[in-house]
Amino acid sequence: MSVSAGSTLPLTAAQREIWIAEQRLGRGNRVFRVGEYLEIHGGVDPELFVQALRLVVGEAEALHVRFVQEGDEVRQVLQEPADWPLAVTDLSAEPDPEPARWERARSARCPT
Repeated sequence: MSVSAGSTLPLTAAQREIWIAEQRLGRGNRVFRVGEYLEIHGGVDPELFVQALRLVVGEAEALHVRFVQEGDEVRQVLQEPADWPLAVTDLSAEPDPEPARWERARSARCPT
C-alpha cells in the first residue's frame, strides 16, 4: 500500500506494543534497537553504493515514519525521506577484522 507524506495510519499491533514498552522503559533503552553490518568482498564504488542505499530507503515507507499521539491514540505518520549521514567503517586494515567488528558493534551508541 502506498500513501502520501503526511498521511496518518493506525499502528499495527506489534508497533503499538513496542511503543507502549518504550514509554515504560524510557527513550534511552536499547531493547528495540537494531544494528547491522555488511561484509563486502571485493571492490565497492562508495558513491554508487550510497546512491543505491538511499534509493532503497526512500522506497521503503516503513523506514521513514514517525509516531504521533493524537488524544488517546498513537498513529504513524509517513514523512518524506530525510537526508541522513551514512556511517562507513572500513576494518580491512585491522590485523583481525572479526573481533574488531564485534568491539565496534558493542561500543556503538544508539541515538535517542
